[in-house]
Amino acid sequence: VAVGVLVGVAVGVLVGVAVGVLVLVGVLVGVEVDVAVDVLVGVAVRVLVDVAVGVLVAAKVGKVRYIRKGGPDLSEEDVKVRGVAFDSIAFWAVVGGIIGARLYHVVTDYQLFEGHPERIFQIWKGGLAIWGAVMGGALAAWIVGRRHKLNFADICDSIVPGLAFAQAIGRWGNWFNQELFGGPSTLPWAVEIDRVHRPAGYTQYSTFQPT
Repeated sequence: VAVGVLVGVAVGVLVGVAVGVLVLVGVLVGVEVDVAVDVLVGVAVRVLVDVAVGVLVAAKVGKVRYIRKGGPDLSEEDVKVRGVAFDSIAFWAVVGGIIGARLYHVVTDYQLFEGHPERIFQIWKGGLAIWGAVMGGALAAWIVGRRHKLNFADICDSIVPGLAFAQAIGRWGNWFNQELFGGPSTLPWAVEIDRVHRPAGYTQYSTFQPT
């Protein structure tokens, strides 16, 4: 329970930091204050719903694995030290992951932002790419691990299995947000998409293939 509370607090703090940075940058580039407030609320809701549960599960799995990698004869103090080290890595990995996920989406779908730079900060409208999250998180974990003289291979080996759980949980977020779906479909497992979320040219269809 204590571990869950600590990780939950860490997630809340890192979300606040990431959101604060995005809002500040948005204001500096000319986004209106009321829009910045919408960013704050929208990002918080989206991140907490879509990402937080996956992050908590991945962090728990990773932490248990990282502590066990210290060997079967660890003292209570060693367990605590390794646990604290992993919490630090997980915190910054998630911050880097959120930023990387957004940057990857902006770069790979740049046409969506041409002439509309304010859209870069509208995360509540979707656009967090898993590959960007992995790269941003890995870079952050490498930097933190290097500073603390930790074995990066051990860090990766501990974290990777939890990413599968996080990705699976995140797919439920995609479903709730009605995003990342395929072409029109009338099959029994097709998902219903509201008109506002349907891409241009497909508004006449109501159900789509899940991906």
